Amino acid sequence: MLWKALSPATGPRKTGYLNMLRMKSLTFMVRQSLPPPRQQGHCGDQAGRGGDHGLRRGHARSLAPPLGGKLDIAFLAGYHYASTDPVELQEYLADSLADIRKLKEGNPDLKIHFEYVPMSDPQAERTMLEAVASEIKSFGINEVEIKRVCDAFGFTQEQEKIDRDERAYSLYQGSLKVKKRLGFERLHLHNLGYYVVILTKPYQLDPAHVRDACLLAQP
Repeated sequence: MLWKALSPATGPRKTGYLNMLRMKSLTFMVRQSLPPPRQQGHCGDQAGRGGDHGLRRGHARSLAPPLGGKLDIAFLAGYHYASTDPVELQEYLADSLADIRKLKEGNPDLKIHFEYVPMSDPQAERTMLEAVASEIKSFGINEVEIKRVCDAFGFTQEQEKIDRDERAYSLYQGSLKVKKRLGFERLHLHNLGYYVVILTKPYQLDPAHVRDACLLAQP
């Protein structure tokens, strides 16, 4: 319900991605900037700006553990704005995952949810999904996007079945493949009029509670 309530404000600009962090009953929206574009050569001015960025980032990362200690849930989105250049993407993901690990230092039980948006490059998208799934175990996606992710990982049969006969069960089959491939503990597929939610056993939360939350979140 929290995600749906925040969805109108989750259109991150190309300068960064939005972290939605919930502390008890309060919600914070925190922007983490993407790293600056790589420069060809490094004049003094460019190097100075890069060094300043590194200092700011280091300071922000030092604040992550105490912040994480005050949170119970965090929502992340906007990874689709990362560069598709392999080197830049790997550097960005390494930085981002380090931030997430620092955040979790303050609360090892912190629940983090990743809301999917497609990237422009399929190979970069596979790299991004595999990296993010190593640290984030809850995944949100819709009925159109799941076909793209199925295709990206070679789940052609499931993708075609959704194309031919889109319904809760065919979406469940595709979602289950993606969930197992990426190791998510929770996958939430949202469609018009219903949700498909897949949980890993042993359940961390009573499935009846999850069901009730989904019913409450429906418009």
